[in-house]
Amino acid sequence: MDRNLGGLTRFDIDHYYSLPEDRLTLQINKLLIEDSVYKSDNELELENGTNNIKIDVSCMYYKNPQEIIYQSKFFNEERWHESSENIVNLQGVGAGDYIFQLRARTSNYEYSDIKEIAFSIAPPFYDTWLFRISGGVFVCLLAVYIANRKIKISRGRDKEKQEIQNKIILLNTRRFLQ
Repeated sequence: MDRNLGGLTRFDIDHYYSLPEDRLTLQINKLLIEDSVYKSDNELELENGTNNIKIDVSCMYYKNPQEIIYQSKFFNEERWHESSENIVNLQGVGAGDYIFQLRARTSNYEYSDIKEIAFSIAPPFYDTWLFRISGGVFVCLLAVYIANRKIKISRGRDKEKQEIQNKIILLNTRRFLQ
């Protein structure tokens, strides 16, 4: 009777060496933004004030899973940031458009393909064109109001001066006629 341990009855070492070379495969498991799960397939548009982005990744590497090092960077950066942790935390990212890149490597410097996550964070309202244009219109309207108010006050003073001069002329005329 042939007994097996955990389903393994026979192992052919020659067959093992004929398998294709093990390739690193990086996978994005979860994208957590402010405690909500998102898909990383499409570009994300996030609200202003989004401060907590967590990316959970894993890499399939059967030779030695403990030697996996995860690397990450923003697209415009030169240097990759390395960590043995499979969760990447992005905090304090300001408003703008971003492409975040991830990859894995082994201690032998075998690299996985690069995975990218594109996202944008909206600027605060006071940093938008709408606010700037409406602020400019408000300043122009305020300037027009102040100018009109000064003109109205000036015309009122001129009218008072004219009335006073007319009264003086009238009084002088009456005094002269008497």
